[in-house]
Amino acid sequence: MALDISCFQTLAPSRYVTFTIPNPCRRNSAHRLLRIAVLDSPLHRDGQPRVAAILVPENRERDWIFCTESGHLQLLLSNTPDFSRLILVGCESSDGRHGLLALHLHRSAEAQNALEEAIGPLLLALLPKICFDNGIPEVPILRYEDDLISSAMIEKCTGDYVGEMLIEDVELESEGPKSEEREFRRRLRFRRMPNLVQTQVRIVPESDVGTDIGKAMFKIDSWVLVHPYLAPMVASLNLVSTHIEDQFRVGLRLKVLCLGVGGGALVSFLKGQLGFKVVGVEIDDEVLRVARQYFGLEEDGEMISIIRGDAIEVVKKLSCQRMKGNSVASDCNDLNDLDGIETQFDVIMVDIDSGDTRNGSMAPPLEFMERSVLSALRSILCESGIVAVNVIPSNRSFYESLLCAFREVFCDLYEIDVGNKENFVLIATVTSIADCSGNYGSSLLMKLKSVISGAYIDSIKKARSRGRFCYDKSVTSTEWFISPRSALTDAKMGAKAKKLMQKALKKASSKNSSLSVTKTDAADFLPLEGGPARKLPEQQVREDAATVLYIGRIPHGFYEEEIEGFFGQFGTIKRLRIARNKKTGKSKHYGFIEFESPEVAKIVAETMHNYLLAEHLLQVQLVPPERVHPKLWRAFNYRYKPLDWVQMQRQEHNKERTLDEHRKLVEGIIKRDSRRRKRIEAAGIDYECPEIVGSSQPVPKKIKFDEG
Repeated sequence: MALDISCFQTLAPSRYVTFTIPNPCRRNSAHRLLRIAVLDSPLHRDGQPRVAAILVPENRERDWIFCTESGHLQLLLSNTPDFSRLILVGCESSDGRHGLLALHLHRSAEAQNALEEAIGPLLLALLPKICFDNGIPEVPILRYEDDLISSAMIEKCTGDYVGEMLIEDVELESEGPKSEEREFRRRLRFRRMPNLVQTQVRIVPESDVGTDIGKAMFKIDSWVLVHPYLAPMVASLNLVSTHIEDQFRVGLRLKVLCLGVGGGALVSFLKGQLGFKVVGVEIDDEVLRVARQYFGLEEDGEMISIIRGDAIEVVKKLSCQRMKGNSVASDCNDLNDLDGIETQFDVIMVDIDSGDTRNGSMAPPLEFMERSVLSALRSILCESGIVAVNVIPSNRSFYESLLCAFREVFCDLYEIDVGNKENFVLIATVTSIADCSGNYGSSLLMKLKSVISGAYIDSIKKARSRGRFCYDKSVTSTEWFISPRSALTDAKMGAKAKKLMQKALKKASSKNSSLSVTKTDAADFLPLEGGPARKLPEQQVREDAATVLYIGRIPHGFYEEEIEGFFGQFGTIKRLRIARNKKTGKSKHYGFIEFESPEVAKIVAETMHNYLLAEHLLQVQLVPPERVHPKLWRAFNYRYKPLDWVQMQRQEHNKERTLDEHRKLVEGIIKRDSRRRKRIEAAGIDYECPEIVGSSQPVPKKIKFDEG
């Protein structure tokens, strides 16, 4: 089927097109064809659309990061400049399999420049028409860089819930004082999010490894945590070090619930290094099979127990079972599969991500932020318990909503910055915890610092409501930040992109320097009538305390109950009202909602404005307190019940009538029939209508009986 290149003149959300062209650099490459993949962003971008291209590294053409739509989407959404279109250019692989062994090499500077120059006209042809309004644009060409040297596929399998997954051994570039030593890892990745490494553990070769790591034999080193956010999650134990030592002192082991097992690296570490009793929850049996076979997970039933099921549902069942054990009435069912499982834990560690990849990587899922889930989570914690959550915020509003949701249920919130500009560990406590900064002699603290970096323990701090996020919307187009997981850096861009970036940086810096003003104590203005200079009085910045939101373009079927359930995920709703027709009771497709917290209301306005719901773009705006009508919430709980006019007419027609009423009804019918006959006769129509004969019964006379 021929490709219509005119389709690229406009942007279409989530459009994904792939095609091949002859390789213009055939002399310097063994591949005859180039594979071109074009993906338009699913998000609407204001202003001039930005388009960029990425050159796929050699020997990684069949990597899911570059050959799948999900990997392409993650690359697009991981870029700080809000690209409206991302183009991938790579060689067409001869086979359709992920290579058993791939040695990842970088193109030489000469080959890189030749390829960039050769594909320049093609990139211009793939630009939207609007990009040429101000002349011929330049398309920045980026390079994908990471620390991967080589990889070998171990197995590819499919799970019932997570879909297709890949187990691979990789060699990474070594850093630090022992950079001459080779670093090997075993990784688990899902096809739905190929850029996100689900689990990785350190592996040690049993013998000397040559260039072919696919033929080497490795053993698992479960005593070290190499996944970026697992060590900070373990560092959160320092907050309850006193409680843990009290437990050990009386001969009790700490009980930990891990929501999301994956490859089992965290579960094995907590049991092997710290001697904790661990219960893991995993929804996919195939993932558990992979964890046992390739990542060293040992389920003994005593120190490590695994529950198969959805993490959120398991938490609710454990909460119900705990209430049932405390003789509290509950409607819990299907608790037989949790027999023998502890219902109270000292620590809960959450490592579950969202299965929806349309907005990029995000953890935890939105369902986890519901008040019922967090309340169930708290109910199965002991009095000194904590929850440690791996957080991958997709934007500012997500992290703010997460903090608000946890603050409504838990006492104190702490956080640890993992340091990769992507992950954060959020820690919630059931009760207030004393300052642990002085526990230098704690045996647990010494143990933790011996197995993980002490920097994570020292970086624990109170969480504040501020915009923790992966990318900043206020960053200008010249200040690019790319997620380390995709490892795109402006320092390693193409030659044309470097020139373009340097030119833009120089222009931006000169503009900023011309606008810079030194703050002095000079007067604000000089009076026209003369006299000394005057300064304006300082005005306090008024805080936005708006809690009422206007919601417009509400779709049909999205009424009070649906709105309360949907928007209740952000925070507590105080009042809700949909405008309805007073006669019919039908929705007018707009309404108002009031939250208890102004912060939550502001987050909802930022997040849900122009949100596509049932083919309607919701219009959500804050209503200033002074503009809220005083009668807005009058009888807001009243649910108007429309009158059933058909039923009313049916009852009127079928009601019992007296003889007088029946006689009047028959007379009216006969009169109308006679008028109809006269009109037909006046029109000259010869038509004999059947005559309506009414049976008018005389009203019986009242008989008066003499009293005798």
